[in-house]
Amino acid sequence: MIYLKPMEVQDVHQFASWGSFQDELFRDYNFDIRSPQDERAWFNWKTGSLFSHYQTIFLGDRAIGYLGFKRFYPLLRVGVLGICLGAKYVDQGYGQEALKIFFHQAFHEKRARVIYLLVASYNLRAIHVYEKLGFKRLGHKYYAYAGGQPPLDREELKEARQGAFRLMDQWFLPGIKMKLSKADYHERRDHDFL
Repeated sequence: MIYLKPMEVQDVHQFASWGSFQDELFRDYNFDIRSPQDERAWFNWKTGSLFSHYQTIFLGDRAIGYLGFKRFYPLLRVGVLGICLGAKYVDQGYGQEALKIFFHQAFHEKRARVIYLLVASYNLRAIHVYEKLGFKRLGHKYYAYAGGQPPLDREELKEARQGAFRLMDQWFLPGIKMKLSKADYHERRDHDFL
């Protein structure tokens, strides 16, 4: 059974057991932090802002991912979603289940009006889930590719290849900006997924 709870520093230690993505397009999702000092530094980086609110995704007593607002602006009631699942736990419905719980919290407890996200154009699995849950595409926005040199010759990057650029040692790729309004969430929930 999936449940969420506010992220705690001790949860971060479990993230190292998630397994690794072998596909170079997803290696930046690997969690390679090993020392307690690095775990605490990562936790502080993720949760140290007044505008960020992260929760750990649990399957039973095992931490399998995290999600939350990278930024949430309470006066505007607008948030930017971030989510990461460990390699061992993708393609099993856990992310979708966790998102449903999160959306209920966001729209009812935090009274969010709109949730935005930015997804890599090659992450077709995630795009499919987001659209299934009611997100709508707004256009493109650039993001820093964390995997070093992107494999631009790969078919999955065909769309991104045309807009990719390098600034100093950092590559930037066009991602897909998406939006879920409270009204769209309720419409989709009532008709499809709950």
